[in-house]
Amino acid sequence: VLIDVDRFRIINQDLGPEKASAVLAAVARRLERVGRPSDTVAHLEGDAFGCLIDGVLDERDAYDFARRVNQALGEPIRIDTQDIEIKISITIGIAIGNRLASSGGDLVRDASIALSRAKDDPGTKVAIFDSVMQNTTLTRYRLDTRLRQAIRRKELRLAYQPIVEIESFRVAGCEGLARWGREGVDAVTPTIFVEVAEQSDLIVPLGRLALESAARELTTWIEHNPDIFVTVNISPRQFDEHDLVKDLKNVIEDFSLPRESLHLEITESTVVENPEKVAEALAELKRLGVRICIDDFGTGYSSLHLLQAMPYDVLKIDRSFISTLDSSPRSQIIVETL
Repeated sequence: VLIDVDRFRIINQDLGPEKASAVLAAVARRLERVGRPSDTVAHLEGDAFGCLIDGVLDERDAYDFARRVNQALGEPIRIDTQDIEIKISITIGIAIGNRLASSGGDLVRDASIALSRAKDDPGTKVAIFDSVMQNTTLTRYRLDTRLRQAIRRKELRLAYQPIVEIESFRVAGCEGLARWGREGVDAVTPTIFVEVAEQSDLIVPLGRLALESAARELTTWIEHNPDIFVTVNISPRQFDEHDLVKDLKNVIEDFSLPRESLHLEITESTVVENPEKVAEALAELKRLGVRICIDDFGTGYSSLHLLQAMPYDVLKIDRSFISTLDSSPRSQIIVETL
């Protein structure tokens, strides 16, 4: 059984590391009380705990254990003499040992997959690894291998969505969107292969390939329209795990591009998750001369204060507001105000 404390990062930010550690210690004590003497309970890392439970015969036993864990952690946690009480919620992933998953490593892997599934499905707090997840995992492994080869062979391409000025109907620029395969023949949808890339080490080379493809197209377009630009989507992991500024410098120099012709797009959720780090990275990119776009604004934990601190050039209001402009006066007011 893998147990994850939901939104623990916010607890850590609000209360500080010392009180957050006290919350984890309280969770550990309560989990120990749920387990029997023959069970093993461990703090794995960060906000993650693991339980090895003997004698679970079927899913009913597993769900019963999950129910007792939820019950034990349902009461608020008091962490010091100041009467601060913290109400937490948890997500649970479970794998039951069988002929196909008999080793410790197999069980941890399967429980981790179940935990991810529970987090992905709204309203689901407990998931047990099953044959559907097993088939999905095998498919994902095969897709990972194929995607790795496709990136190495530069088989992915960009499809360009025009960005139009409403007043003049002039095409001002384009957004480059990664595509794999021929449309309608052997195409893999972007939502699937981008997710696979995000969960592996492939998102950085995929992002670099997208930048290079956009730069190559731009060199031709700029000859006919010096003001045109291309927007490229950037993953949060390109900030965390890679020198994005170095990649951009190389692309701009290799293709002799005007720096303002490249726009980088990040989602609002990326900004919200790690505002200080993202603000620092964006400031460095701005010094390089590229423009910054924030996408999906209004869908996450939108903060005008965050926007004030971010060095952005373009704010892309989420389509859920735009699509109801004709029918909802409230949407119109919100969009106009933003």
